[in-house]
Amino acid sequence: MRIHNRFIIAIMLPGLALLASTMLLLFTKTCFTNLRDHIQYFSNLHSANFVLANLTQEFLLYRSPRVGLQILTAHRQIGERLAAHPAHDSLMKLAVGDDHLLLSSLKDDHQRLGVFLPILLEERDPSGSPIAATLLVKFQDIDTKIAQITDDLGKGDIDFQWRSNLILMVGGTFILVLLVLCLLPLYRRLFNGLGIITAGAQRIGTGDFNYRILATGTTELDLLALEFNRMNVRLSESFDTLAHALNEQKIILNNTGLGVALLKERKLVWVNPAMKRIFGIPTDENLTGRISAVLYPDQESFLRFGEEAFPVLDRGATYAAEVRMLRTDGAPILCRLLGQAISPGHLEEGVIWVVEDITSRKAIEAEMSKAKNLAAIGILAGGVAHDFNNLFQALLGNITLARMMLPESSDAYQYLVKAEESYSLGAKLTSRLIAFSSGGSPLKTPLQIAEFIRKEVNSQTIGTGVEVVFALSDDLREVSCDPTQIQMVWQHLTMNAVEAMRHGGTLRVSAVNVNVALEAHSTLAPGDYVQISFQDQGCGISAENLPRIFDPYFSTK
Repeated sequence: MRIHNRFIIAIMLPGLALLASTMLLLFTKTCFTNLRDHIQYFSNLHSANFVLANLTQEFLLYRSPRVGLQILTAHRQIGERLAAHPAHDSLMKLAVGDDHLLLSSLKDDHQRLGVFLPILLEERDPSGSPIAATLLVKFQDIDTKIAQITDDLGKGDIDFQWRSNLILMVGGTFILVLLVLCLLPLYRRLFNGLGIITAGAQRIGTGDFNYRILATGTTELDLLALEFNRMNVRLSESFDTLAHALNEQKIILNNTGLGVALLKERKLVWVNPAMKRIFGIPTDENLTGRISAVLYPDQESFLRFGEEAFPVLDRGATYAAEVRMLRTDGAPILCRLLGQAISPGHLEEGVIWVVEDITSRKAIEAEMSKAKNLAAIGILAGGVAHDFNNLFQALLGNITLARMMLPESSDAYQYLVKAEESYSLGAKLTSRLIAFSSGGSPLKTPLQIAEFIRKEVNSQTIGTGVEVVFALSDDLREVSCDPTQIQMVWQHLTMNAVEAMRHGGTLRVSAVNVNVALEAHSTLAPGDYVQISFQDQGCGISAENLPRIFDPYFSTK
């Protein structure tokens, strides 16, 4: 039998039982109503008979016409009640003053009530009148009998009601037991099937997507089990797809160079490894619940950023800004922040922030801007160098002509020779300016560096009060460099040392052979080098000027 047929039967049986119980209750109620009507009828008849008995007693004693009229009226009322009852006929009519007829009527009426009345018609006084006292006793006996009948009927009513209730209880219990016995197998199968499906749902809730419900029939429960298994397969496929997508996102977030963070109420909930690297946070440190104010230079910056960002995020727009922030080691960094609310209008659900450290990029941009300025200066210097070179050529020509007109023993001749040497230095300077402005590569030649260093350093320290100590290795390698440019390096390093030691001191110059490996340095190619050091006893270079020591033409003078 299919499940829907069982459900129909399960619904019909309680309905039939309810209908039978209702009919039984209606029948019982009808019986109770009829019984109450009979009891009420006899009670009313008892009351009227009591009144009639009293009136009859008074009439027999005093023979009053008024009392006789009241007796007729009372008899008429009793007759009407008896006539209205389906079990009785109309009463006999009484004639006023007919004692025998009245007594016969009373006897007949009380016999109708089931009471035997030995009315004492023979009990008369010597004058032939009925004895009133004896008649009164008899009427009292009649009244007592009627009361007894009424009480018996009331007891019968109670007994009938108790028996009816007992029958109703026994019948209802029997019907209920019958229904339970009929529906128990159906309910057992139904609830067992639902229990199996419930257990399967609980298994899925624990993540067991491989669980299947065994279905061997074609009932609705079996079809439900098959559909449940199909749903489990779809859930498993969806879960695998979701897990794959989450794994891809995790790989992307963990390997991107951009910092990504989830904040709720400006507290860190989750950050990726790049975020920790940007702010110098150890990779194993848990940041959950930490307020993001620790990433800002001060509380004012933290509050101001929130006032600017939150209205934009609450509208669902993306907020972008460049913000100065702080690493855990205290170093300031410049970051570009992009924020997006997870649920616009409900910022308490969280905001996703993407953080990019643009400190190096901004420094490179500044250097590029500076390089552009230097390029412009180089072009200007090249033009000036060309002009100077033209002037030097004219001066050299005139000096040479003047020297040729003088004897070598002349003092003027020697001055002109020195002027030509000075021109050579000026020509080299203009050549360097032209080379710098044109961006040309240095002219490298093999050079024994030790003697070259001694010559240039000594020439710059003569008469300065600075003592020079050389520590040059005897086996220094031959180096490939531009002699003119390297000469300027020695000159300027020596000049800086002398200017730093205005009251004298010691300048230590050392040179040793070194080998640079690939992993030892990020800007030098691996190979053999000569390391040259200049160490003076001056005031040193300030921290703000140290990054600019390689800027062309930079000076604090």
